[in-house]
Amino acid sequence: MKILHTSDLHLRKEGDERWEALEKILGVGRKEKIDVLVISGDLFDSPVSAEELRPRIRTLFSRNEFLTVILPGNHDETCYPRGMSFGDREKVRIIRDINEKIELGNVTIYGIPYSTISEERLMQRLQDLGRKLTPEKTNILLIHGTLLDMVSYAGEWGEEEEMEYMPFHTSYFKNLNFDYILAGHFHTTCHITPLENGKYFVYSGSPVSITQKETGTRYAILIETGKEPHRVPLNTFHYLEVKITLDPFDQRNPIEIVAEKLKEVSPNVSVLLYVSGSINSSKHGITEEEFQNALNSLCMGKKVKVCEMTVRDVGKYMENEIFRLFSKKFEKTNPDDEKRKRIYQMFIMAMINLGDK
Repeated sequence: MKILHTSDLHLRKEGDERWEALEKILGVGRKEKIDVLVISGDLFDSPVSAEELRPRIRTLFSRNEFLTVILPGNHDETCYPRGMSFGDREKVRIIRDINEKIELGNVTIYGIPYSTISEERLMQRLQDLGRKLTPEKTNILLIHGTLLDMVSYAGEWGEEEEMEYMPFHTSYFKNLNFDYILAGHFHTTCHITPLENGKYFVYSGSPVSITQKETGTRYAILIETGKEPHRVPLNTFHYLEVKITLDPFDQRNPIEIVAEKLKEVSPNVSVLLYVSGSINSSKHGITEEEFQNALNSLCMGKKVKVCEMTVRDVGKYMENEIFRLFSKKFEKTNPDDEKRKRIYQMFIMAMINLGDK
């Protein structure tokens, strides 16, 4: 059986970047001929969003040949009251209760919907659920919460990293017969963690950037039961950190260097730009102020945010007689490019520090 796993779309309105991400995920599902799409929480950003989008979601899911299974998360915990339709039962199933399960041949899907319970209570629920499993089947658990084993990844939980939502450890799943634990709530990147006996814990990550903390290509997770999960890159909106270090010895115009780098960026990307290094105003005919103004003009009207601009003009130091004498002697050693750059940077910084005294 082929299963596509995602979470944390945080849908707000039809037609925006998040909605487009959902459409692309459904497209991947059709292309891969999956049997099931699982959404491990936070399909919607709020109850208001769910109420507004439910009729369109119903239409979207009803077009698919595969089943969509939805688990409530902390943002859409109350968005799935019984009696509300998100699609035909043959096309859409919602796990509203820990006692619900979805049996598909030799595969059984369980879920623990998000709720404000303690670690101890969650552990007890897992143990109770574990006793109901059929070991001969492929058992899959959907869960939305904070994996405490990953507390070192501070800031990767979206906008709510200061709080622990339904916290747990991977050790809670030890000796339980879950072959795949497909989780949501962790936004920044996808994580596939092998567990003992060929089992896996998976965070899909958000399939579209929700905040600027979520940088780089987004992914969904494709699973063929009995095999290792693997990432499927998505052509969805995301933030991308672009870091450029300017070299005062580079013959090219520094603004042209930045412009060329930005040309490489996909239309689906919003750039977080960091520009550092040095320029030589004597060579390039551009001062720090002029570079800043040119950079602002270059980025105006584009999906580019200048997060940091720490460029320094070192032209006066490079034209200094001391530097010229040093350079003449140093070049006789035939340094490679890396050594040349490193030594010159150190020498210029020494001149700057001496000049401050």
